[in-house]
Amino acid sequence: MVSDEEFYDSLIHKNLYSKKKVCKFLLTSIENELSNETINTELLSIEHILPQKKNAVVWQKEVGESYADVYDTYLHTLGNLTITGYNSELGTKSFSEKKKMIEELSKAKILNEMILSSEKWNGESILKRAKKLAKYALNIFKIDKVETLNVTKHTDNANIYNLDDQNIVSGTTPVSYTFYGENINVKSYVAMLVSVANLLYDLEPSVFENLAKEKYKLTTSGRVYVTTEETELRKGKEIGNTGLYFETNLSASVILQFIKSLIKKHDMDPDEFEFVCE
Repeated sequence: MVSDEEFYDSLIHKNLYSKKKVCKFLLTSIENELSNETINTELLSIEHILPQKKNAVVWQKEVGESYADVYDTYLHTLGNLTITGYNSELGTKSFSEKKKMIEELSKAKILNEMILSSEKWNGESILKRAKKLAKYALNIFKIDKVETLNVTKHTDNANIYNLDDQNIVSGTTPVSYTFYGENINVKSYVAMLVSVANLLYDLEPSVFENLAKEKYKLTTSGRVYVTTEETELRKGKEIGNTGLYFETNLSASVILQFIKSLIKKHDMDPDEFEFVCE
């Protein structure tokens, strides 16, 4: 298991932008968890403060003699990234121009507070912001007690599946699943669906709320799968005490299809999901 120190260090120094969906998820999680508003991320894009175009003259002057090193070290890292709805408009504009646009138009208060308060944007500024955001992330995703995860150590004979294995899981029983590095034990496909649904709701409640309002259906079925009316389901399961219900009377293959669709609705990558059957 990755330690807090390793997670913290990776957030500061690793190329976060290379996995755009993970990057967007992390940035919006920090913002929505710490602000009083829930930002709708569908139309938002990831923005580099120090721009991706390496030879932008105005930024060579902004950063100074260390420009090349700062560019190579920090361009795609947490400290240099935010979310906006106008990526192409910001482009290679100067830092002062970017700050003005962000202050006037962006709703991301937590992510942008250190950007707006900085006089210059250089390696020191980026690293300082990265450390602060990484601390936020560490607190949001912290594990109070490792044993609460109840992680299973799998044998070499364990069968590992993904969400595209819908045609070969009949007659199997899952014992755990892994999603974005977190391993959680389950005892059935229904239990796996319930666990994933609650996990996704905790990450971004508005997605499930919108699905319930539209009486969400899988594309291959005319049946309702997410709703505010439990009577519309054959065997509905409520998410906490939210008044939001989802169908659980499903075959193993349909459960995998349902989980995949929910993950995609949350703008996350289904390829990050694996489960083990023994």
